[in-house]
Amino acid sequence: GKKPPAVLDEKGDAETAVPDTPDLSRAEILAAGARKIEGEILARIGKLPSELSASLNVSVVETGVLISLTDKHMFGMFRNGSAEPELIELVEAIAHVLQTHPGGVVVRGHTDSKPFRNRKYDNWQLSTARAHMAQYMLVRGGLEETRIHRVEGLAEREPRVPGNPDADENRRIDILLETAQ
Repeated sequence: GKKPPAVLDEKGDAETAVPDTPDLSRAEILAAGARKIEGEILARIGKLPSELSASLNVSVVETGVLISLTDKHMFGMFRNGSAEPELIELVEAIAHVLQTHPGGVVVRGHTDSKPFRNRKYDNWQLSTARAHMAQYMLVRGGLEETRIHRVEGLAEREPRVPGNPDADENRRIDILLETAQ
């Protein structure tokens, strides 16, 4: 390889210069971390994204890395009115991956805007029950319970598809891995 150019230090002695490498921004580091987490989850479960009956989306948000499990149009990760995700295996894979990444965890449940009410649930209770079930599965999958900072039910208040609040994609679980600011 080519030797870096020699430069003089303040005493006049020659020293080897290190080629300039641009520093990665915090956003670039987080984006690389999000891609790594997504790859680790898929490797752990042994499936391609197209083989999952839910959409797995790992992205960077202001407060950390957000892992979203969302209904695909033709599949129901959440049966209508059910708090139990059918993809226990996927949540357990997420738990195993989160064990190897530092930071607190926030679990959020969401519903679509279709009014739901039965003797047991309305949309608030349903979204909270979904978040609680995901929290339970994360702990059962090996995530330390003390790492979970909050379990939140947001009903239909933060739709993934704001232009279509009844969309299946709005029924989801978000798992936030908080990163240092």
